[in-house]
Amino acid sequence: MIPWRYRAALRAYPAAFRRAHGRLLVGTLLDGDDARGRASTREAVALLGHGLALRLRPAHAEPVLALLGLLLVVAAVLPDGWWAHAPNAAMPTAMRTDAVFGPGDPARLLLALSGLGGVAAWRPGGAAVLALVLPYAARASAELGMGFGAAALLPVHVDELPALAAAAVGLAAGALVLGRLLRAARPAARSGTVAAAGLIAALVGLRAVVASVAASLDSSAAEIPVGPRLVGAYGVGAGLCAAAALLAALVLVHVRAGRRAATA
Repeated sequence: MIPWRYRAALRAYPAAFRRAHGRLLVGTLLDGDDARGRASTREAVALLGHGLALRLRPAHAEPVLALLGLLLVVAAVLPDGWWAHAPNAAMPTAMRTDAVFGPGDPARLLLALSGLGGVAAWRPGGAAVLALVLPYAARASAELGMGFGAAALLPVHVDELPALAAAAVGLAAGALVLGRLLRAARPAARSGTVAAAGLIAALVGLRAVVASVAASLDSSAAEIPVGPRLVGAYGVGAGLCAAAALLAALVLVHVRAGRRAATA
């Protein structure tokens, strides 16, 4: 029987590699276990690292780029407060920021578009479907961040539907076009382009977190309450952007290493 740690580590490899070499890898590991008398955690960690390295290569990077894109998209639809100021339930509606990815939210727009690009590099149709729901998700997130309670269950008002629908259709069309362009590019160029855009977007998002925390501290000094939802949004936003930046940097490192090996 294959130890669970080996089974988990093997999942890090691309499916094609597992089909071609999985039995040989497992056989080698089990032979070593027989000599040691136990399963090796060190071997499992090395297996996991090698599998992830293979997935980060340009020819296998599409699922990784899609994960990078999802991290950026989720960061883009976090409550508005973590971008610019510290909203609370008593704040009038007119002071809320726009949740439809307009030019007033450049950091949010960059995160959303870069995230859609990461998903489109793997599944253009999936990116288009994701783009259709983004404006509505952002609008719902804005209501949740404002702390309106039961009102957040029905966040889309009738007079907002045309603007939200226009934003959804535009983003979906853009995702389809972007997906076609990326799929036509070579794997290395596709991976490098998406990873570079994702890295820039993630760093911009981290800068937005820092600016928002500073603005919230100023608001607290002015005796405007900062709720736990907003604090949680800061933490989640920072974590998502940091994870996306690390993932994008790893992809870029492997793309550059592959180019060096090809020219050597």
